[in-house]
Amino acid sequence: MRPWVVALGALVLAARAGAQAPLDTVALAAVADRLFAPFAVPGNPGCVVGVAHGGRPLLRRAYGLANLETGTPLTPASVLESGSVAKQFTAAATIRLAMQGRLRLDDSLGHHWPGLPAPLRGLTIRQLLSHTSGLREWSTLVEWQGWPRGRRAHTQEDLLALLQRQRGLNHPPGVDFSYTNSGFALVPGLLERLTGRSFRDVVRREVFAPAGLIGSDWRDDFTRVLPGRAQAYARRGGVWVLDMPFEDVVGPGGMLTTVDDWLRWPWALARGDLGPGLLDSLATPTRLRDGRPTRYGLGLYVGRAFGTRELWHTGATAGYRTALLWYPERDVLTVAVLCNAASANPRALARRLAAVALGAPPDNAPPGPPLPSSAARAFLGVYRDVRTNVLVELDSAAVAQLRRGPDGWAWGPGGEAWRWSRSPVGGPVLLRRDADGDTAALVRLAAARWRPRAVELAPYVGRYRSDELGATAAVTLEDDTLRLEMDTRPGRRWTLLPRAPDHFLAGSTTLRFERDATGRVVALHLAQSRVWDLRLERLFIP
Repeated sequence: MRPWVVALGALVLAARAGAQAPLDTVALAAVADRLFAPFAVPGNPGCVVGVAHGGRPLLRRAYGLANLETGTPLTPASVLESGSVAKQFTAAATIRLAMQGRLRLDDSLGHHWPGLPAPLRGLTIRQLLSHTSGLREWSTLVEWQGWPRGRRAHTQEDLLALLQRQRGLNHPPGVDFSYTNSGFALVPGLLERLTGRSFRDVVRREVFAPAGLIGSDWRDDFTRVLPGRAQAYARRGGVWVLDMPFEDVVGPGGMLTTVDDWLRWPWALARGDLGPGLLDSLATPTRLRDGRPTRYGLGLYVGRAFGTRELWHTGATAGYRTALLWYPERDVLTVAVLCNAASANPRALARRLAAVALGAPPDNAPPGPPLPSSAARAFLGVYRDVRTNVLVELDSAAVAQLRRGPDGWAWGPGGEAWRWSRSPVGGPVLLRRDADGDTAALVRLAAARWRPRAVELAPYVGRYRSDELGATAAVTLEDDTLRLEMDTRPGRRWTLLPRAPDHFLAGSTTLRFERDATGRVVALHLAQSRVWDLRLERLFIP
């Protein structure tokens, strides 16, 4: 029998003895070595992993290199970037100021920040911290300008100027949940106005110091030299290349930290080191206007796993990938994974370690049998998400992977589920339930992919303007193919792939052309999962 199997069994028996039972650290290390073995290959970036129980570190290990150029290995003391796990720290600093009477979470942003344009000034601080503001995602907007992240050194000032040009939201504030970095990117400016100090200094004083996080800071100046920082990498063309966040946007991300600090953090919250009630403020699910609860508190996802409460967040910025999970009902069992390889899946790895430490089977139900071919064919088609306007295409390869699930659902390989239903007016609607429990309705636009002739594409040719982007798009027809180019970045061209009449895809962006009552094309609409509808008006209508 393999040694790690014996170790795993010993660890499971120890965990089943009770939540407070000491965990077998030797067994835990053996399991971690097996899970992270792919990152221990010479010449590869990797991950730093830690596990704590009852405030006591049980595991601190590192796999792979911090710097491929120098051959410097990762260690538990390496500094990596947080990605969106930073959001809970930004939220905690805001709550601390609320506890001091400097603000109220239900204050409007405009109450503390005069001069902001609509719709920003009417948003509440709570909505910014809970992804219920409806704000469009800033990184998607700059991508549509022609400058996706990693292609320009974006600053906090750039971001604010872009958000102040927006005249629309994804949805009315408080009506829905739409994940966006934009809300958290506004918070640093708010805290600076309230305190007269830099955001970096505010979080140091209000969060890092009382929690004992001695290895954490913010990347508010990406040129600052930071000893011990691990470089981030992505795999391109079969080789590793640098993939660093050369930008100064902080708040939604941009926290520089260590695995030790992340293991201390949940325990500090549980002990009340930052004040009574702060953890409850972070971890109470937000309710929408109609009373529906979301699965998000303030900067933190809230759910259940392995039969117990789970608080968690993941992060991804450039080539950094991270996850921080903890289980408050199991003596604050905490698992932290920080990677400098874009190919890593930290949440999956952290969940595997958590399952072992909790003595629970992994939350991976075995796949059911394939759908009968007749049932699978019913799913074929091109659909539009009625909420986000994003196109979803289920072709023969996609439906072949569907498996039978309970209650009439068909399960996909990504953890999503699909089921036919009926709309309130009686038409068929495809429901998609994602792994996090969110259910979206999709309407079918076409049973098969649209394959237009050049003459059918010609009406879309023209120039389209958005003052919200500060950009004009030129749509041209070349070799029976539509292409789009923004005047904000000449030379970067998108190829528009037809999927249904008036609907196209360009990478992850859905493009929909709007027609008037006479059938003339009058506007172009862009949509992604975090920007639901941005309209560009046609400048000349033939």
